[in-house]
Amino acid sequence: MKFTYLFLVLLIFILPLVAGKLYRKTLWLDWKKYLRSAIIPILLFTVWDILVTNYFWFFNSRYVIGVYLFNLPIEEILFFFIIPYSCLFLWINFDKKITDIEINIFRWIFFLITFPITVIFLQKDFYYSFIVGLLLIVTVIFDHVQRTYLFTKLKFYLFLLLVLLLITIFNGILTGLPVITYASSVKTNLNVFTIPIEDYGYGVVLVSLITILYQKSFSKKEENLL
Repeated sequence: MKFTYLFLVLLIFILPLVAGKLYRKTLWLDWKKYLRSAIIPILLFTVWDILVTNYFWFFNSRYVIGVYLFNLPIEEILFFFIIPYSCLFLWINFDKKITDIEINIFRWIFFLITFPITVIFLQKDFYYSFIVGLLLIVTVIFDHVQRTYLFTKLKFYLFLLLVLLLITIFNGILTGLPVITYASSVKTNLNVFTIPIEDYGYGVVLVSLITILYQKSFSKKEENLL
């Protein structure tokens, strides 16, 4: 029981390694670039998590090993490093093997849908929902400022669908047991099975920010070669 969360996180880490062994044409992440790309988002999300744990959400001591950083189980810290790593591993293979269609309006549709919903969340005092909505908007703007333009690419949205599927499986287990529970007052009551809809936005923001920074690091490398 106490190893449940740790087992799930380590399983997500192992799956790309297994895939790489089974399929020889697998592309591997550049670890140095990954860590440089991931460290700032991970620090920001960790600080946020420290601030809102036991207010927005709560960890069930039955399913964690009992090692904490501040008020976070060590499994949650590993989550921030391993989940984006596995998703980014998926992206670089997805990116190289699928022909892209670039449609600029995708970005604005995403923005125009998210903005009014985020305003409504604030008016309802759904603070978790509002923060996630605000971060989604910031992420789209950040993508534009960094000139990675991921939110204009059809294949990036297909990649995000895969990320949402992984969230459904992983968070479905976490919320179903439950390893984690939520304060109903800070979010909507919109759920997919036992998963708050906000968790999907949370995951998309974390993965997208790191993917943007990782893509940017390779863009700089290409510019230096010109």
